[in-house]
Amino acid sequence: MAHPLDLSGVRAKLDRTDQQTVFLNTEWRTFRDKGDAYGVDFKRDPQTGGYVAYLRVFKPIDIRLSVIFGEIIHNFRSALNHLICRLVEGYGGTAGKHHDFPICLDEADFRARAFSRGKDKPGLLEGIPPSSDVWACIEDAQPYKCGDAARDQPFSVINRLSNEDKHRTLNGSHVLLEPADLIDSITHGEAFCTDIKPHFVLGQPAEDGTNS
Repeated sequence: MAHPLDLSGVRAKLDRTDQQTVFLNTEWRTFRDKGDAYGVDFKRDPQTGGYVAYLRVFKPIDIRLSVIFGEIIHNFRSALNHLICRLVEGYGGTAGKHHDFPICLDEADFRARAFSRGKDKPGLLEGIPPSSDVWACIEDAQPYKCGDAARDQPFSVINRLSNEDKHRTLNGSHVLLEPADLIDSITHGEAFCTDIKPHFVLGQPAEDGTNS
């Protein structure tokens, strides 16, 4: 690289996500423990003979939690973009509005967005040599490298939540209830359930009647 990297801004954003995560966990537990926030009902599945756990929500999730979670996602996604800008500068280029950390579900999309296509169509990674180890690391981090699990890859999830928070939905509706939290409130007859694995879907609100 032509110039040393100044990653202080990137680190500051990541440090902030750590602080916000601790704060969110504290606020969530305060909300959860202030009276009954949720419970669980069981219904037998006639096809399998097993039981399906249904979420019972007795009060809406505090919208403040939605905002805090959105800030965490924003800072993490923004840190990735700042990283690309600092890398471009490290190679002697000038960071611009078109620079961004690509997060792509397929290789064709990555190549279409990352590579420049003429003077009027600069790529997201313009200024970073495609033959460099840095480019290789960015490409290796792409969700499409995970094949069928691309949509569940962490960067893919962060990108999706970031876009939804900015344009459509406050992400508090995507709060995942921890298995330990559920176990605290679940008993069925004389059997204590310890194998509950909630799998609430991203993009769907944690609302009364959701099943896991």
